[in-house]
Amino acid sequence: MTYEFLAEAKAEFWEAAERYESKEAGLGVRFRVEVAHVIERVVADPFLWRERPGGYRRVNCPVFPYFIAYFVRHEKIQFGSINALFSGLAFAVIFCSLYAQNRESKNHEERFKQESDKQSKNFQKQVELAALTSYADLTLALWQNNERHRDSERDAAQKEFWAKAAKARYDEMMKAREALEKLLKDFQVLQKS
Repeated sequence: MTYEFLAEAKAEFWEAAERYESKEAGLGVRFRVEVAHVIERVVADPFLWRERPGGYRRVNCPVFPYFIAYFVRHEKIQFGSINALFSGLAFAVIFCSLYAQNRESKNHEERFKQESDKQSKNFQKQVELAALTSYADLTLALWQNNERHRDSERDAAQKEFWAKAAKARYDEMMKAREALEKLLKDFQVLQKS
């Protein structure tokens, strides 16, 4: 069976060999020898490694963190690339993971902000409701007091004074009731029939 290297695979191979040689004398040579042994194994039995999605096969180098990808086509082996096992793929996976985490974090932040705003509005409505309820209770108590005074008075002038006071309290009570009903309707507690 014959074999060939695609131009991209040759370039990657020499680039990696030079990089290893620049780090330590002789390391590039050891890398080239290891890749040569892997290629000899592939040529001896190209079907030993499983075919992956996309139709290629892949062999990991035993010492260096590289793999050699190849295709078997019509009695010919085409070596497509010599890649670092973790450099490109790991970077892509890490980048995708960080991107997804960033998006999820922004989604959580937005949901938290929306929920916080909603709770703040609800709290404000509860404060308004409590204030209006207290005001309505106070107005009712004052109106009842004015009614008692009016009914207990014998003097016509005093009776008229307490009647006017009761009327004023009653009007205040009705305004408070309308405001309370509007607030409850806005707060979706009271449904108008």
